[in-house]
Amino acid sequence: MKNACWNVVLRDGTVESLHMATKAGGALGRNLVFRPLRFTRESAPVVVAAAFDGDTLRIWPSEGSKGPVILTWRIDLGPDGYYDRLTGTTYDGLVDGVPRRAERQDHPALLRFISGAKGHTYTIESMKRMDPGKLHWSLSNPGGRTVIILTADGTELSLDYGDGGSVVFGFEDGYAQAVFTSPRGVFTLKPYDGSKGIVLENGARLPRFRFGASPVLKTSTGGEVPLNTLFDQFYLHATFWYPGGHGVSAWAAWGPLGHAYVDAPYRTESRNAVASQVVSDDGYGHDGYAWSWGDQPGWPFPGGYDTRHFGINAMHIFGAATYLLWTGEYEAISGMDFVLRGMKADQTVFAQDVDQRQVRLREGAVLAQPFRIDQPIDRLLLHMNVPRPDPRFDEASVPDLAKDQDDRGRASHPFMISTLPEGRLAQRFRAEKPFDTVGVRLCCWAKPGSGLRVRVLPWRGDLASSLAAVPLGEMGIESVPDNQYGFVTLKAPQPAETEALLVVDRPKPPAPGKEATGGVWGMAWKKEDGDSGLFHGNQPVPGYRVAVATGNRRHPSLTVRIVNASGKEVAATRVSDALPKDIGDVEIRADLSPGAYTVEARGNGAPLYWRASTLRTALGGKATENGHGWDWIERARREMAYQMDILNAREKHLLLLDGKAGDRDHSGVTGVTVGDNYYDILPFGYYDAYTNAWFYASLRAMAGLERAYGDPARAEQWEALMPRVRARYNEVFWTVDGHLDGASRYVGCIDATGASHDYGFSFVNTLAVEVGLASPAQAEAVLRWLDEGVSIYPDGTRRQDIYHFGFGPRTTTIDNPDWWAAHQRYEAYPFGDQIQNGGADLYESYYDLRARIMTRGADDAYARLLALLRRYAEPDRLCGGKRLYTGDSIQGGGTAGGTGVLSFEFPETAILGGVLLYGFLGAEAKADGLHLTPRIPEAQPFIRAENILYHGDYFTFEASKTSLNVRCEAREGGYDFVVGGETRHAPFACEVPLDGKGEVVITPVASAGNP
Repeated sequence: MKNACWNVVLRDGTVESLHMATKAGGALGRNLVFRPLRFTRESAPVVVAAAFDGDTLRIWPSEGSKGPVILTWRIDLGPDGYYDRLTGTTYDGLVDGVPRRAERQDHPALLRFISGAKGHTYTIESMKRMDPGKLHWSLSNPGGRTVIILTADGTELSLDYGDGGSVVFGFEDGYAQAVFTSPRGVFTLKPYDGSKGIVLENGARLPRFRFGASPVLKTSTGGEVPLNTLFDQFYLHATFWYPGGHGVSAWAAWGPLGHAYVDAPYRTESRNAVASQVVSDDGYGHDGYAWSWGDQPGWPFPGGYDTRHFGINAMHIFGAATYLLWTGEYEAISGMDFVLRGMKADQTVFAQDVDQRQVRLREGAVLAQPFRIDQPIDRLLLHMNVPRPDPRFDEASVPDLAKDQDDRGRASHPFMISTLPEGRLAQRFRAEKPFDTVGVRLCCWAKPGSGLRVRVLPWRGDLASSLAAVPLGEMGIESVPDNQYGFVTLKAPQPAETEALLVVDRPKPPAPGKEATGGVWGMAWKKEDGDSGLFHGNQPVPGYRVAVATGNRRHPSLTVRIVNASGKEVAATRVSDALPKDIGDVEIRADLSPGAYTVEARGNGAPLYWRASTLRTALGGKATENGHGWDWIERARREMAYQMDILNAREKHLLLLDGKAGDRDHSGVTGVTVGDNYYDILPFGYYDAYTNAWFYASLRAMAGLERAYGDPARAEQWEALMPRVRARYNEVFWTVDGHLDGASRYVGCIDATGASHDYGFSFVNTLAVEVGLASPAQAEAVLRWLDEGVSIYPDGTRRQDIYHFGFGPRTTTIDNPDWWAAHQRYEAYPFGDQIQNGGADLYESYYDLRARIMTRGADDAYARLLALLRRYAEPDRLCGGKRLYTGDSIQGGGTAGGTGVLSFEFPETAILGGVLLYGFLGAEAKADGLHLTPRIPEAQPFIRAENILYHGDYFTFEASKTSLNVRCEAREGGYDFVVGGETRHAPFACEVPLDGKGEVVITPVASAGNP
């Protein structure tokens, strides 16, 4: 079959060959199918038919049977070698530094798969080099229904496999492959026009970067690729390859840096990582400590030591500021949590509606939101969504039964609720106060259709007798809520000291002939202080309990009032029984003339949980809970207070881990203490240069948050502290003529004995330069060391190979025989074969490049960037499993290695993809707007960044040495921005001369409907 776009040969249930025109109506390219595309259903071959619809090729089963069809697209690359798509050749690696060619393969390899739903980007090398046993978490099912495939010759096509389908990437039996499952068995392929970048299924556009000149870069294998093509591939791969969430707390800093300007679900994941950061007691009575590993205070290894990382506070503040200042979602700072509609004669005068957020409003707490109207209104509608169930407890009547059963920091036990009686959980409890309502925390996973029955029974002394008693109250739950309480209202109030049995089990089938589906687990948690009275099935389970709370139901209510600019109340209403139980409007009657007002909602009686969309206006709104905010700004303030008081920064002007935080495991002394920062097998502690560099960055970030929040006085306090911290940092950590190699740089740590530890920590030095701690002379000394210095090997050999790995400097440049954490052995980590001893971490190249731009200018950084891209163009594409193309080992998947690259466990590489935006275009989001200070290399007439998401709209920036062109496209209806001194409404385009400092500021205009 053949038309102007396609030439397809079908045979024996396969697509034998497939040719596609690189342009519609153009010349047909080479065969895209080296191995036939196989179609199967339940492992049996499926005969397929095909038809054309313009430039679209549609393939479906020709037989009548129905069911999902699997398409397997295979690339034969051989079991050991790397395939170089630029030359069409398989290589077995390097011999004496020369590539060894194994076999010529006349077919293109698939370069990337981009999920239309999320933007995941994987290369064929990712599949080939991955250990098959690790594929289930690293390269499986990115979601969506469409992928974009780029072949070696530049041909791009989209493959649609239908709603509800899936794709799994893998490598087995010598093949790299993608396995697509189509529920309806229909696959459609069409040419994809990638000239304007990647557009996701929801219409969102991923960022795209362009150089004004695109020279051809050559690789060691003889491959050639234009700069723009290579950087496009590198950006998408580095920024969007990681499929998982961002659970390790350090990623709360790097996630927003890589994704806050991106219109893709990755941005949401980065936000969630910041929003879910636990800030709590450090275990020693000090509030404000940011936990180091998701929902654990410290890292989960090694046992027997205090494994807290004290730089997470600073990194979290930095991540929060980065995300909020880029996105303009200031409601996360100021807690603005209503939607308001001003009405006049049944006509809406103004209205706002954005994402929903949950609010907990205690008695006496107030939500306050300023608003402005430009024409009269006669009523105001507060739109509310109160989630079910409605009954809540009077806080004063709830005993502290649930608090000590919190699962945070304790291992969950997967008790399964499935079928009676084995799946039953029962919990004996005693109520301290009179109660008429019992709550059970339903922290579980459940499939759709799962159901539970919750009963409260009088305790009769044993389980069997109690189960036979008449219930005090019961309820059925058809769809089990996750991480919430279910409430049982009792038939009659019960006195204090009542002993009862809470029973959670499966209900009967919901209808004749049907079964309740799925399972529910994880409802019982470990409790450290003895028998909790838990029964699983019919057996007692000591050491575990279910979270139970008892109290008296009180109906929530609130008072809503409107005050004018002088603080005088102009209208008020009390809402109680009429409070919406689902979605509805609270109406406040008032004749308001144009001007500024504030609407307040104050909780009365029982605490009120409700959801409401957020009004985007000026930055002055607040949400408080008994006088204390629970939003991002309050959390950041608590984190900063912890750094200042518990970590000694107020007195020392640096973070000092002297045991005040409650432990002695972070003294920096070799062999007896553990790590304090991301580089976790080295005993950083006491005075830690890496953690203190982040502390300095957090001061600037905190000042930005305070200015965005509307508190410039607090911002100035943090800014005033920065020079003192900078001076102290250089006094403590800077060394002239390093102790082994003669270089001047920052040391890594001063331990509690006063000993200095310096093994050429490039990650300390480039970060210190990037955040602004180094003077110009110090910054130049650091770069001179990296470019001209030597690596010192275990035998004392000195080699000028700090950039041995090609993509960036060694993490450490001097073999470290004696400074390791208590649980580590030097013998296990040969120099160059462990990231933290002579290895290299790809994401750190971001700080290297940024340091170069700030110190030596764009030309020096551009040369380094070209070297990195040439390395990326080599056959391994800096990803894989056991070894890179150069023979260097890779860390990840449970194994140590010498490089951290685009595989397994390093999502922080996303920051490196944005180096053109942050580095060469000099983009920095601040409270007063987006600052751009372009630095363009001599070899480039311009650098352009497209589809950059800032405060809700798309921007394109094209900078030359003399001007900056700004184009804004309305994404959310269009907002107002001040550019070059002129207020402009999206969409707009303008050119701003780069005179003076060469800085351009794009300032969002805060107004109704504008963030």
